[in-house]
Amino acid sequence: MVAARDGQQLLIEVKGYPGTTYARGPKAGQPKPTQPTLQAKHWLSDAILKAMRTRGKHAAALVGIGLPDMPRYRSLLAEIASSLTALDLMVLLVHDDRSVSVWRKDHAAA
Repeated sequence: MVAARDGQQLLIEVKGYPGTTYARGPKAGQPKPTQPTLQAKHWLSDAILKAMRTRGKHAAALVGIGLPDMPRYRSLLAEIASSLTALDLMVLLVHDDRSVSVWRKDHAAA
């Protein structure tokens, strides 16, 4: 996601939450072999790497990741909160009502 206001860029790598079955393609409807909680860890890792690479290319931008507000993502974020702060990466959480909030280290247990 790319947004800008008053010359400030916001660059967010967005990920969803994995399902238990394939949504498209020849395997549509069939169960996935990987558990969603494990896949979520991989998706979060990919988002962080992309955000870090984006930070390297756009030093003046606000850079971060956007995730659905899911317990698995919250627990992973709590584990890496200090690293996210050190990397200066923001995290946006999208809630069921489609509202968005900024996740903060001090809200890790929420």
